[in-house]
Amino acid sequence: SNAQVLITFIPTSVSVYENASLQSIIAQMNLPGPATISSTSRLPFSIQSNGTLSLTAPLDVKTTPAYCFNVKATVDASTTFYGIVTVRVLGVIKQAPQFESNSYRALLSEIAPVNSTVIYVSAFDRNIVQNNLQIQLSMTAGNGFGTFSLDQISGQLLLISMLDYETVSEYNLVITATVSSLSSTVNVTILITAVNLHSPKFDTSLYSTDILTNTALGTSIITVHATDIDSGTNSEIHYYITQASIPSSFFMNSTTGTIYSGAVLSPAVYSFTVLTADRGIPALTD
Repeated sequence: SNAQVLITFIPTSVSVYENASLQSIIAQMNLPGPATISSTSRLPFSIQSNGTLSLTAPLDVKTTPAYCFNVKATVDASTTFYGIVTVRVLGVIKQAPQFESNSYRALLSEIAPVNSTVIYVSAFDRNIVQNNLQIQLSMTAGNGFGTFSLDQISGQLLLISMLDYETVSEYNLVITATVSSLSSTVNVTILITAVNLHSPKFDTSLYSTDILTNTALGTSIITVHATDIDSGTNSEIHYYITQASIPSSFFMNSTTGTIYSGAVLSPAVYSFTVLTADRGIPALTD
């Protein structure tokens, strides 16, 4: 019988896209003699005696993602070589990758520490695994301040600089997913939540005025004023009289800070303390 030797030809594994044209050359193998394909099943390939492997029928990656067969090369009547050849079918990227959500939304405290994870953004394409490709993610709009960074593979969005609700309370990012030459985008909205960071501050530490002893009850005497640079309810201020020499002599509008006469006044010096507090949680005072 003929001497049979198992060898590995170069190449032994090749890839071809499922939309390859018929008669296109898939591989050129360096064989020791005229070649034929040895297989028990019908294959969409042919091989010429010089080792040229060509496509002879359409491919469909969903039906058959790979073919494995023997190639026989006959040197002479007593010597035959066999090599195992694998042809991997690659799916064609026909559409842009899709994001797992039509849009993303996240809440982030203005005191979140740098390197905090904001959100994960993910896109997919069923063909990329078969083709050994990866989707590349990038931020293409909305990060002009350089506040965030994005891992182009994992989709992890990180905070990389300090936040300030009073400066920017909302970020609208655009993230692009690209594979091959196709891409798609998704909007990511990041809402910054305010934290009660600042106490209200009076315009001055001492207010004074003169009034007549016959001043009518309910007369506006003086208005104190404070400012809180926080936002929203954290900046809403209320005023209270906390200490008074004659408490019933005066009352106060807690919203406006106006102090009114509450009794018939005798000639004297009246002194008392006004407290201001915001509506934050916890409330801060001055």
